[in-house]
Amino acid sequence: MVRTSLKSTFLLSVSLLGSALYADIANATTVSITPIATTGQAAGTTGETFTGFSSSASFPSIIEPVNVNDSGEASFFARITGPSFGSSNEGIFFSSSDGAISTIAVEGDGVISTGLLTGISSSVSLNNVGETTFSGLVSGFPLGSAEVLILADSTGGFMPLVSPGDLPGSTLGSFANFSDPSLNDIGQVAFQGRPTELGDDGIFLTDPSGNLSTLAVEGGIFPDTGGVIDIFGRSDPAINNAGQIAFEGAVDGANVIFFADEAGNLSTPIVEGGAVGTTGETFSGFGFLNIDINDAGQVAFEGFTSALFPENNNGIFLTDEMGGLSTLVFEGDLVGAMGEAFTSFSDLSFNNDGFLAFEALTSAPAENNNGIFLRDAIGNIMAIITEGLVISWRS
Repeated sequence: MVRTSLKSTFLLSVSLLGSALYADIANATTVSITPIATTGQAAGTTGETFTGFSSSASFPSIIEPVNVNDSGEASFFARITGPSFGSSNEGIFFSSSDGAISTIAVEGDGVISTGLLTGISSSVSLNNVGETTFSGLVSGFPLGSAEVLILADSTGGFMPLVSPGDLPGSTLGSFANFSDPSLNDIGQVAFQGRPTELGDDGIFLTDPSGNLSTLAVEGGIFPDTGGVIDIFGRSDPAINNAGQIAFEGAVDGANVIFFADEAGNLSTPIVEGGAVGTTGETFSGFGFLNIDINDAGQVAFEGFTSALFPENNNGIFLTDEMGGLSTLVFEGDLVGAMGEAFTSFSDLSFNNDGFLAFEALTSAPAENNNGIFLRDAIGNIMAIITEGLVISWRS
């Protein structure tokens, strides 16, 4: 999956030789575009149509991330026409591998016994089993509507994973809200939450059996150094199928990449001030909400360095639990036949075969300097789609 904000009115799944981006791409030589959903398209069987894919009506061109799994299925947030139950017509939808659209949940649905959905978060996560997790406001709680973290299975069933009254720790109180869930294939969900007694963010782990654990909380103590942990919404946590989790934060004010192993033990393989390579440069910070982990425990992340020239201090790097480090792509690296160079990076995705998909700006003219690119396991880089490209997609 490529998490990206494309300046268009449709959601994109990039396909290579008819297979989705994540499948058998080693021998791919051509690229085709497969639409997942378009504005005006029917949003199910009840007559509604899609009106947009942004959580903000004021900024309709900011498309919410689309989740695509290994079977070519997709889950996504959308706005639709029709009578509104809540403040807007919002829902979470599912696209099968053959392109058929179905509804996972819309405002007004009774997804759990407590009450009805009165609002839906745009953050969704899909696994290879066809399960989707998202959070939404549900009516019927003692103080009115409250946010619930929900798991939707592939048969249309719903399970509340975490509700407002669930206690993440004896001194933290209950959850006030959730964001940025990351779901693996065994149903574990890493997410960012805000306990009522803390008033700040933490990173937590839950599963369908009701197990709930705290990985890190704002103001907590990092065991290795005794330093104070800072989270404050820096990073969507990323989880793999081994239950390992990566996320960004800080310890005593210094930015770090946190790694949580299967038992929940925290380490910081990459820290601000740590060496980038053999040239004397060090890390000066990390990209906002820009991290991924594969099943081997390799963590891809965006980093900034202490390079002398600001036009050459940004890159995407790879690390692991032991702190090994390599550079995947760096500002100034050339791309394309015209000698353009990368100038900045944003959303990324890293798979089990060592392929990196990422969004980047280049030194091309402003009307076509934004694109999505693919780096293979041996370092070859190709453009998947760029601004200004005339496309024709398969129906």
